[in-house]
Amino acid sequence: MFGFVSESYAQIDKLKSAFIYNFAKNTNWPASYKSGDFVIAVLGKTGVTLELKKIAATRKIGAQKIVVVEYSSASQINKCHILFISKGSSGELASALNKIGNTLVVTDKKGLTDSGAAINFVLQGSKLRFKMNKANATSRKLVISTTLEKMAM
Repeated sequence: MFGFVSESYAQIDKLKSAFIYNFAKNTNWPASYKSGDFVIAVLGKTGVTLELKKIAATRKIGAQKIVVVEYSSASQINKCHILFISKGSSGELASALNKIGNTLVVTDKKGLTDSGAAINFVLQGSKLRFKMNKANATSRKLVISTTLEKMAM
């Protein structure tokens, strides 16, 4: 039984990572974010970090190399394109929002799109879905593709 549980968590982490990669491909950042590395930051401990690093090893966003950085505290956050906040670190959302610029904030705890996150993962039965608050992305000067909008709940 325990093996099944850890396998399903690992599968969910893979799915979340794939979603985050697709969020990156379907979001347009201001010009100042289109050079250098494409930085995906992860706040808190999560298996998603390892899966994102696997993606970063073989893929790019446009011409930009993907770099995954981990933070244990919102106070450490630097310039990044995407900030994924794990469920365990969701209490640091407000602090994180004060540290970022044109960043797509993705969270893992229900209701955080009402508190500043642009995208929030939702487990609906056995399916991983996501909610979107486009206004929170737009306020950070990000343009979300209509394709991504249509996929949201």
